[in-house]
Amino acid sequence: MPSPIDTMTARPIDTEASAGKAITPSRLCVMHVRVEPAQVWFDCPRCGVELEGYYSDPRGQTDVACEDCGTVFDIPSSASLVIT
Repeated sequence: MPSPIDTMTARPIDTEASAGKAITPSRLCVMHVRVEPAQVWFDCPRCGVELEGYYSDPRGQTDVACEDCGTVFDIPSSASLVIT
């Protein structure tokens, strides 16, 4: 009987792995990805002061207030994300 096919990857599904049995795969896979919080910052569009302290993607937020000059602004979902 042929192995069932994973419709997302078009690869055969390993029925032993899905049953929890230890196997030696022909190709190693990472099944758990860990993410550590990283600080996110951006500059106020009016005074240019660096605003920080965000631990998630701030894109899409509205009514963000600058801690320095008090300007209220939005961060559109389409704002670019720069990884440094």
